[in-house]
Amino acid sequence: MKRLYQNLVPKKIRHDLGEYYTPDWLAELVLNEVGLMVEKFEEMAKEKGDTLAPLGLRVLDPACGSGTFLILTINRFKEYAEEHYLKDVLADYLLKNVVGFDLNPLAALTARTNYLLAIADLLSYVKGPIEIPVYLADSLLIETKQTLTGVSYVITHYVGEFELPKSIVDRGLLNKLLDAIDRYVRLKYRLEDFKQVVLKDFNLDKNELKLLGDLYAKFLELEEKGKNHVWTSIIRNAFAPLTVASSYGRFDYVIGNPPWINWESLPEDYREKTKNVWNWYGLLEKTKGMELGKVKRDMAMLFLARCLDRYVKNQGKLAFLIPFTVYKTQAGAGFRKFLARGYWKSDEDNAPCKVLKVHDLVTLFPFEGAINRTSLVVVEKSAQTDFPVPCIVWHKPTSRRIDQDIEFEEIKNITKQFNLVFIPIDKNKPESPWMQISEKAYEGIKKVFGSSPWYKAYEGVNTALNQVYWIKVISEAPDGLLITNPPLPGQKKEVRQVEQVVEKELVYPLIRGRDVKKWYCSGEIGYILLPVDEDGDTLPHSKLKVKFPMTWEYFYNFIGDLVNRGGEPYKSKLEPYRKKKFEIAEKTCPPFYWLFNVKPSLAPYKVVWKGLPEQLPEKLSVSRLQH
Repeated sequence: MKRLYQNLVPKKIRHDLGEYYTPDWLAELVLNEVGLMVEKFEEMAKEKGDTLAPLGLRVLDPACGSGTFLILTINRFKEYAEEHYLKDVLADYLLKNVVGFDLNPLAALTARTNYLLAIADLLSYVKGPIEIPVYLADSLLIETKQTLTGVSYVITHYVGEFELPKSIVDRGLLNKLLDAIDRYVRLKYRLEDFKQVVLKDFNLDKNELKLLGDLYAKFLELEEKGKNHVWTSIIRNAFAPLTVASSYGRFDYVIGNPPWINWESLPEDYREKTKNVWNWYGLLEKTKGMELGKVKRDMAMLFLARCLDRYVKNQGKLAFLIPFTVYKTQAGAGFRKFLARGYWKSDEDNAPCKVLKVHDLVTLFPFEGAINRTSLVVVEKSAQTDFPVPCIVWHKPTSRRIDQDIEFEEIKNITKQFNLVFIPIDKNKPESPWMQISEKAYEGIKKVFGSSPWYKAYEGVNTALNQVYWIKVISEAPDGLLITNPPLPGQKKEVRQVEQVVEKELVYPLIRGRDVKKWYCSGEIGYILLPVDEDGDTLPHSKLKVKFPMTWEYFYNFIGDLVNRGGEPYKSKLEPYRKKKFEIAEKTCPPFYWLFNVKPSLAPYKVVWKGLPEQLPEKLSVSRLQH
């Protein structure tokens, strides 16, 4: 079903949702690293003297996608159960303890189907109705509203807002009350009749009764409009992140591949709603003194902090696949501090975080059709991190992509693994970038640490839409160069390809990160079209039109694409073009073809890295320019 899902959902939608589906071999590695293995189950059963003990382990994938981690976990429990003749009770344990959440309706449906197929041979042992524990829910955020009468949870849907007293959820009454609402709506109880029944059955105070009455009235209205009975199920699913843990306890293992979405790519209202959560865990902190461009935070950082705090039991483990850049970038400073120290607001309210191990999977490129730089981090909710942290570097000698259907044992055979460690550059500041190094080498390299008054690092030319600016020169023309903008590997947004003559003064040689080797550049050196003056400042519309009319015409082909660039600072700077007439917008904001961070790339001499800390692995937005 995973392959089917990936082909049903358009690639752009999966990208916008941060969905990179996990090959089975990589999911197997994650399960192994937290100890979800048959061998560990055997050890646990022997230690406790109870063969049923391992079946009580609780496992959550809070961004389960099509269900890869859930299905592989179920298979391992089935293997153990078959060895001990426990198949007759296994389904009851699985349906209570192996749980998934996802925000994408089609993903949740696919995961439920996969889950059902995985336990199909166990269903004959189950008595009564069953509920597949895969919920359509946001693992990070259930919105709250503070009123004069107390705190409420709010779920916003296209039919309006559903509001519930927080006290109802805290008392574990949510599911019973939703069942009651569903029953009395179907029986068409009047609002006053409903209030009297639930007041008697649930011992509610007047504020709880009022909110529940308003909720019931909304359901009744939907029923009268023929909107059927789905709404109680929608609310039940949406509150699953709160109710599932409170009903059966927190989880021994939280595993998965959370969404990889940049903060700047999130919808504005969701950014605003989650801002307090980012602050709560200290994730908005950034490294001082770094000026490599706009800070680019990834949702995977918030997922890890939130899930460790909300879902993992004390002494439990979490293992997530996250971008490798979080250990290095300015944007990851607050996250690195969280990984090192955990989160404390008071003695009663804390989420200690101890990093046990990191796997560097960068050269494996495990996600189909993506160039993300990948890592696996394993943490325990027990204490603070002890440095150095073991870091296993996986190296693939060949450039050929790994088959998605390959077995885990084969992966180990075709790759090499090296044992290094992670240590913050400043050992007293875990928020500083973490180095991969041997402990022995670290002692030597400490002697050369320090700042330089003569040197500053910069990001290369940032376009946010490379296919417009990265060009191929077809031939020389009498009045310029005939160019085209070919499709680029790994690009997330496509623009139409054109052929156009442009003025050669604005065409510069381009070096990409992949072209940079030690002491030289290899591969085909392309070109970049830069509508800037000799100082790197973007030429205004009036000058480009008059002095470089062919280049103006070229960029005008893409005016819609350029003003709708999603990355920052483009999204904010070019906003007037999206809301006002062109003649008005151009007076108040930069040209629509404006480029960020060009000036350093036009310097006569440069030191060039293959990759800079602020580079986003999943984008090709960072270019290196050298004369």
